[in-house]
Formats: sequence, C-alpha cells, structure tokens
Amino acid sequence: MACVADAHWGGAASEVMTRELERVWSAAGPGTPLQRLRRCLLSLDGLLHARPKDDASETTVILVHRQGKTVTWVGVGDSALYVVSGGWCVPRSKPEMVFLGSLPLGQHPPADHGAVDLGPGELALVATDGLEPDMCMLEPADLVALLTAPGPLDGRVRALLDHQNRVGMDNLGVVLLAGS
Repeated sequence: MACVADAHWGGAASEVMTRELERVWSAAGPGTPLQRLRRCLLSLDGLLHARPKDDASETTVILVHRQGKTVTWVGVGDSALYVVSGGWCVPRSKPEMVFLGSLPLGQHPPADHGAVDLGPGELALVATDGLEPDMCMLEPADLVALLTAPGPLDGRVRALLDHQNRVGMDNLGVVLLAGS
C-alpha cells in the first residue's frame, strides 16, 4: 500500500492523505483491492472536508495496492501511474486537473482506477506531476535509463529526486515498485 499526493495552496491536504492512509485502509473492510481503495479515497475525502475552514489546501492523490504481481490504483488529479517495460515508460492512469479538498468527491469526475500485472523486470512508477520532460528536464529514454539502472530501487528513486531537485521545474514525489 502506498500513495503520492501533491498539495496546492498549502500542504495540509496531502498530509491528510499520507498520514491517514494506513488507518483508512485497515477500516476499509473486505473486498477486492479496488473496492477497498475506493472506500479509502472516500474516507480520505471525508477527512479533508472535516478540516477547519481556514485550511484551503487541495491535493491530487493516487493510492496504490500491490498484491503479488498485480498493482491496483485509484486516483484523483494529475498524479499518475506508469509502467516501465522494454525501454518504455507508458502511462496507465488518466490524470486530470482535479483536486480533492475544494469540492466533495461526488462533485468531481469519477476517480481514475485500474490494475496492471507487472512481469519480471517491469516497474510501476507512481508519481506526482512534474515528471513531464519539460518539467523534469529528462527525455523519456533518459528517465527509463535512470529507473532501470543497476542497483536497488531506493537508489534509483534517490537519483531521480536528486535530478529533480537540481534542474526540475516542479516538486516531485514518487513510489517505484518492481515486478517479480
């Protein structure tokens, strides 16, 4: 279980997502990973609307769950899930310019969702916006090379974040998952 969240107009909304995810997942009850992720998203959205009115922050979020080779996601906003495979970084989610926190979830377009099976050597990259070539200053082939470099996943994530901190035009949060 993991998530990335990208706040706007202050950080409190994304902090709710990351701080409360484990608790709402535990309370999500039985069901498929997608059913439970949807209930988590509704619970997290409810927590956002229970905040003090002086907190106007909003956030994007993509929640992911991995079970075996299957990565399931649900997301709102422009954070995205990509699959890195065979020299390509392919978007699997459908990011939209929507933010949680201003309107209740039911007044937004439906949350994006899906599932993908990761094969050996494949990666799932979950990222906030800021990964676009004009924002992170990496061409797609260079991003793939960085993510598939030898070494542990956390070292690859660190290299990407270090690059973004040096030359990127936006903040970036990422989770990287490897296929079995």
